[in-house]
Amino acid sequence: MASSINEDSLSAVTSSQFDDLSPAEHGRLDAELEALDQSSATSRKRPYKKKCTEIWSYSRKPKGVERGKDQWKHQIWYCGQIVGHGNRTRPCPYSSTNMKRIREHLTKNHLITLSNGDGEPLAKRQATLLRGFDIQKAHPSSQFTTVEKQLLRRVFDKGDIAEKLIRLLASNNQSLRSVEWKEFIEFSNTLNPFASEVLPNRKQAKETLVSIHRKYKRRVMRRLRNSLSKIHFSVDVWSSPTRTNLQAICCHFLDEKTRKVTKACLALANHPEQYRAEEQADAFLRVIKEYNISHNRIGAFISDNHGSNDKMIRILKKTIKELPPVEHIRIRCLGHVINLAASAFIYRQNNEADELSKLNLPTQGKKKEKDEIKPPSEWRKLGPVGKLFNLVKLIHASNANINSFTNITGCQMPLPNATRWNSWFIMIHKALKLRKGIIQWSSSRKSAQEDCLTHDEWRELFNYKNFLLPFWQATKAAEGDRASLQSVQLSMDYLADHYAKATEFYKDNASTKARILTSHLTFDKYYNITDQAPLYAASILLHPSLRRSYLDKQWAALSTKNETPYIENAVKATTSLWEKYKPQDGDAEGSSKPGEQSSFDVFMQSVLQDNSTCDEFERFIKGDKFPIHRSPLEWWPEPTQGDMYPNLQQFAIDVFTIPPMLSDKTASVDRTSKLGVNAGCHVGYEN
Repeated sequence: MASSINEDSLSAVTSSQFDDLSPAEHGRLDAELEALDQSSATSRKRPYKKKCTEIWSYSRKPKGVERGKDQWKHQIWYCGQIVGHGNRTRPCPYSSTNMKRIREHLTKNHLITLSNGDGEPLAKRQATLLRGFDIQKAHPSSQFTTVEKQLLRRVFDKGDIAEKLIRLLASNNQSLRSVEWKEFIEFSNTLNPFASEVLPNRKQAKETLVSIHRKYKRRVMRRLRNSLSKIHFSVDVWSSPTRTNLQAICCHFLDEKTRKVTKACLALANHPEQYRAEEQADAFLRVIKEYNISHNRIGAFISDNHGSNDKMIRILKKTIKELPPVEHIRIRCLGHVINLAASAFIYRQNNEADELSKLNLPTQGKKKEKDEIKPPSEWRKLGPVGKLFNLVKLIHASNANINSFTNITGCQMPLPNATRWNSWFIMIHKALKLRKGIIQWSSSRKSAQEDCLTHDEWRELFNYKNFLLPFWQATKAAEGDRASLQSVQLSMDYLADHYAKATEFYKDNASTKARILTSHLTFDKYYNITDQAPLYAASILLHPSLRRSYLDKQWAALSTKNETPYIENAVKATTSLWEKYKPQDGDAEGSSKPGEQSSFDVFMQSVLQDNSTCDEFERFIKGDKFPIHRSPLEWWPEPTQGDMYPNLQQFAIDVFTIPPMLSDKTASVDRTSKLGVNAGCHVGYEN
């Protein structure tokens, strides 16, 4: 009977098939049929589960004419937050169907940060990644299914992995052969069993390195072409520990994109024989040709005091006719000048000739330095500083000496080197702090008796430290990317004043006075040379916190520059540089022919004549100085300065882009060895 009942016949309980049922049975049947209808409807329709429940808790119901769903049947979310203050509050009018935008709206406008609990795509990705790791741990690569292999291979970006691997190797000065090390491959396969399929071999690593080099070289060329200043070059030569004669050619310019001084090491030339000026000039010409640097964009040259650098610029002058006279663009590294002056004080002799002669040697390897080690008796001839050096060498002679000294003082003594004066200053400064410990340690060592320092010798070391401290401070002031060319003249003036005061203070101390005199002779040679380069004076005159008032006040107080011709000559030399930036008569912006000017234009031109572009330099240097609390290279590019001094602005930018010191040689080697792997440049690009 049940099989003969169709679905339509159950639609009503009044069907003739149920006429024989009693009223009570009819009631029970009605209840059963109602339950059957509900269960069948539920089974046919998937229940709706509202997702992102946390987001919907911050919503409100539609009001008035607001729709509940959009044309694609997506439910519209209306913000339930209140905006406004006091009596002017109102419901937030924001609405959307996009959950991501709703999250951003709550975070940005109402400071409501939602959890990621509803982020199903993120959870799925994390689960997929974790599943891949679980598969990798549980099975060797040969047992993976096809789907599992595709999953593990899909995470690889072969090109990106190769480039980042080369960056890693170059940044840490590792050989390209390391990509084929068995241990490295095993480690990579531990992270992913299929890593060896995408890792480059040595040949591919070299090709990738060359590709990276070319990519960043093009970037450097583009930035050099668009630079906001002239391109200045620092040229440094030295012999590496591997007995290779090197010439680093670095450039400095104001980058158009970052508006900051940017430096890049463009080349590291190898000179097999000696540092001949002709070879250095040829290497420089090859670099500017390779980077398409036009001759009129070349600015100043920063280098040490080696004579070949002057000769190199003179040779370049014959080829590059646009170059100014050598003395106008030759900037001497402040750090090198300070090193010579301070070393002359420490060694009690002008050792510049010896140092410069060493630079002409084909090699300066470690072996040769070891062969020239002086015996303790020779160091004692330097006085207290030589005896202190012998003690420090004795402390470092064995592990037992180091440990015994450390047990007494709680720290170690730094061992200075022969080429850096500041390492000697640090040694003296540290020794004065550990004086009691050094006396205790040396008095108990028979081998140290000849170098034990007396009370007067300790006082002498204290005098040395006080004299050398301004040199240390001047060096630190000129370090870093924020330092500009004015640091050179300011430091030289500061040290010139220091010499005058120290000579008077130590006039009754024959030993210290003799050292000061030796150092002063070395310093004066380079201090007087600054008068030949107008760029030094220009950096003072164009500094908004210095200007001409600095020369009138500071140089008048110096015994070596207390005459008016020094100041007038400095201003005149800077004016000669300004002539190249100053517009010619009739070239001023907004000028017109007399027939085209109205009487009002003629009147206004006469009123504003004092502010014409032709007197920008005079107006600025005679203006009132004021503190800017930042670098002049951050102040001059501002639009305000461009409005007031449209032509002088470019002159100032070109001047203040010149660095006061060379970059550290070791850092140059490290940067250039990376062959452009550092982000942003061909080789060692830095902002």
